[in-house]
Amino acid sequence: MKLITTTPPSVEPVSLLEVKLHLRLAVDETSATAYNQEDDLLNALIKTAREKVEQYTGRALLTQTKKMYLDRWPDGNSKAIPYPPLQTVTSVKYRPVDSEAYTTFTDYEADIVSVPGRIVLKPNASWPSDVLHPLNPIEIIFTCGYGATSASVPAAIRSAILLIVSDMYENRTDMTDRAVNYSGAINSLLTSFRDWTFII
Repeated sequence: MKLITTTPPSVEPVSLLEVKLHLRLAVDETSATAYNQEDDLLNALIKTAREKVEQYTGRALLTQTKKMYLDRWPDGNSKAIPYPPLQTVTSVKYRPVDSEAYTTFTDYEADIVSVPGRIVLKPNASWPSDVLHPLNPIEIIFTCGYGATSASVPAAIRSAILLIVSDMYENRTDMTDRAVNYSGAINSLLTSFRDWTFII
């Protein structure tokens, strides 16, 4: 399986203002909105923390579009889609061995209720029997994430991100896997959100 993010989130789960107030780099919201020479660093830490939480939980936090490539069709009648929650499946396409073009497959339904979400064959349907191309023969495009705004992200995850940003900011001269080896507080906030389907 190969995954590519084609449209990343347009916002982050926590704002620069929230981080400044959490780190006590400002005494109120007015001073928190003033330009700070460390703003670029803080923005980078926020993005890094979000990516680390997505990796740790196996979930997409904010709306984003991904392409998934498979080498073969599922053995059963469904295929789980990584990085829940699944919002929509845009397309399922495949490439026969004798073709350079993808063919659209439509005999499926998207299950966005299950976690992780799935594509499921329609009744009496089957996966295509064509011999598949050896290079990325099956392409699934989907949209995932809790929503398009930071308010869509569960509060516990947002709190964990603030703690991770704080840890990275305060220990930026000693960053040996600190964002991966979560402390007890961070771990307790994130454990219930881990989707073990795709976590190795």
